[in-house]
Amino acid sequence: MPAKPEAPIMTSTEKDRLDLRQEFERLFNHPRIAAIAMEAMPPIDYAQLATKQDLNALGTELRGEMTGLRGELKGEMAELRGDFAKLEAKVDGRFAEVNGNIAQLSGEMHKLNASNVRTMVAGQLTTMMLLGGWVAAVT
Repeated sequence: MPAKPEAPIMTSTEKDRLDLRQEFERLFNHPRIAAIAMEAMPPIDYAQLATKQDLNALGTELRGEMTGLRGELKGEMAELRGDFAKLEAKVDGRFAEVNGNIAQLSGEMHKLNASNVRTMVAGQLTTMMLLGGWVAAVT
């Protein structure tokens, strides 16, 4: 199949557009219809239009950039996971330390409570014995 010949690149000047508008006015015999037709065909620099090849090349370039960014993002996410794991280990260590301190304080409080109970019982017994001796002496 023979290759299609490329369409010639056409540029239009303001004079060309004015000529075209005047021809539309003559053909349609109505200035408003000519204006609508001209608005439907804005001035275009056809050299600036993208071809399918241009779009394919741009797509390939963008996919390559996206692949690179995806790789960077995966690396950064792995780094963040590592940082979070370190923080989690620190927090776990701190909680273990706090739990140990609470257990130690709880043990000390039990000892103090036991000591206070013994002191109170001894004081009560002493008071009762003194009162008993005083009552015996008075009677």
